[in-house]
Amino acid sequence: MAIAATGGQLIPFWKSPPRVPPRPTPATGRNALTWGAFALAFLVGTLLAAVVGSIGFVIIFLIATAIATAGSIRTWFAASNASQAWAREQWNMRYVGIFCHRRYVVPQTDLDDEARPIWARAVAAANKIRESYVVQRYIVDSVQVAVVLPDRLWEIAEGLASLSQVRGRQREILHQSGSDGQRVAAKASAQDRQMKEEATRLEGRVRKLEEIAGLMREADAAKRSEAVLERLGEVDEMLGDLRARSADTSLDLDPTERLRLDVQAVIGQANEAARDLALPDLGEQGAKGDTEEPEDA
Repeated sequence: MAIAATGGQLIPFWKSPPRVPPRPTPATGRNALTWGAFALAFLVGTLLAAVVGSIGFVIIFLIATAIATAGSIRTWFAASNASQAWAREQWNMRYVGIFCHRRYVVPQTDLDDEARPIWARAVAAANKIRESYVVQRYIVDSVQVAVVLPDRLWEIAEGLASLSQVRGRQREILHQSGSDGQRVAAKASAQDRQMKEEATRLEGRVRKLEEIAGLMREADAAKRSEAVLERLGEVDEMLGDLRARSADTSLDLDPTERLRLDVQAVIGQANEAARDLALPDLGEQGAKGDTEEPEDA
């Protein structure tokens, strides 16, 4: 989860994130060389002080040499690629909530009461798609489902969070300033119509996920029936030894073969549904079609 720098809390979708302080300047090899030059100079001073017999200066220069040497080693380590990568990772983790703002949605705080039930339906449909037998056994295009389904869910979640933000802001303004006046009422009514259109569009995407989940469920049932009939075919083989075949046996397809053809048709529909997940206008064509009036003949 993305955690903000202040208080370790997620930043709500509707809230403006705080500013990020400038990133610290990484250490460079030149700084390490500078510290090394100081260490060498102090070491030379130590030798000269020892030659003239100044014990006090020898001690001072030795301490300075040790400090400069430690600074050179520390700076050299900080300038290494591994150290700088670790520093960048720590910096990003500290301010990840700010960097990733509006890239995550927390339903409990970012969705209003009208949006949460729609999101719950989307999650339930997505779970049914992921957990279906034909998806888990790669009978349909499971790779397509695994890659595209998260994108479809995010589009729905982001749309619902943005819509919740707009509705909340409108309610806040009208509560503070009032809705008296013809112009204010007309403006609010026009905004309500636009918000309802957006809600209808998002709900159309959710309905599309539910339709795909229904097709996966039908494919699961068809595969289960096919498996049962295949096992019952073992009984037919056993019965074949007990009964004589009639010369005028019907040439119609037996139930197993008919079901196999039906299963193939259902699996084909499920594959088409899985590929529909990649369409960017998921559920929008149907939603628009519901609101269009038929043209006059």
